Amino acid sequence: MLPLLLSVTLALSQDAAAHDALAARLVAVLPPAGSERNEPDSFAVERAATLTKAHPDKSAAVATAFADRVRCSDSKRDEGVGRVMFAVARSLSDDDIRGMIAFYTGPDVAVMEKLTEETPEWKAILARYPLMRFAEAMRSQAGPKMIEEVMAAEDACEAVLTATLAKEGISQ
Repeated sequence: MLPLLLSVTLALSQDAAAHDALAARLVAVLPPAGSERNEPDSFAVERAATLTKAHPDKSAAVATAFADRVRCSDSKRDEGVGRVMFAVARSLSDDDIRGMIAFYTGPDVAVMEKLTEETPEWKAILARYPLMRFAEAMRSQAGPKMIEEVMAAEDACEAVLTATLAKEGISQ
């Protein structure tokens, strides 16, 4: 009996590893989310200008600290989106994942971007791929938890900015 249980456990773990590898492949072929880089918001620009005026001899340090802040936000956003997309992919069946990989690596993704909803071509593409299940998985995974993650990441980046400015002797 024990050898049977061990073989079933091994098979399940191999299936889970194969599913995770397939999910990772889907995430790898997805178009980059938010590929545009953050720009400092108007409040950050105003803060940087105020600090530069108050500490003109440290204008380079202020500029560097705020540029680092933007890079921190970009990096944290990319990490968070990657985690969410992996969770979305893992929630799909192997067949759905394969269908989504086929969609994102084939010509239909570009065709669909040019179509308006409810056209016959749009409906045909929608029928060929598990796009609705993918969208539903995204809705269920990217709720309040993702917002909390984004806010926590932004708070962490802000703490680094504050510490960097303090290290330079720049008071806010």
